[in-house]
Amino acid sequence: MARAYYAAELRAWSARATAAAAVRRCPGGAELLVPTQTIIEDGRQKTVPALYGYAFVAVDDPGQEALEFLRRDDVTTQVLTMLEGATAPLGEEDTAWVCDLLRYGADMVLKRLEPRLAAGDMVRVTRGPFAGFDGAITGKARKGRISIRLGSLDLTAPRNAVEKLG
Repeated sequence: MARAYYAAELRAWSARATAAAAVRRCPGGAELLVPTQTIIEDGRQKTVPALYGYAFVAVDDPGQEALEFLRRDDVTTQVLTMLEGATAPLGEEDTAWVCDLLRYGADMVLKRLEPRLAAGDMVRVTRGPFAGFDGAITGKARKGRISIRLGSLDLTAPRNAVEKLG
């Protein structure tokens, strides 16, 4: 039988080792998968969760016994909560996304999900002092930033601080 993936809530980032050990005791074999990404913070490289608070449980022999274990085991439930809808494994498309996330890393997969922005596109600023204002992209600025015209004001903003309109 093919491996099945279930979505779960990881109660604390620091509990991932405990959760992984608990999940490994699952009948039929299981593994805790926590997608991570690498960031630079204060000049240091740091590994953080890609989907903060969430993990995936890969079950080799997905049956009712395995799912009941994950929902009722004392150690597992202290650190991991199977999501309400997790009575069935993730669908084929979601499973492919999870596998890509684990194989290629969060930066690559999440970037593919972002809509492409080009000069002339209308955007709304979502963060910072201009949050809520709409404007047009005038071009790219330095790495990770774009130039936006808000009325008569030209400014640059991080790519992730705007959303495409329409």
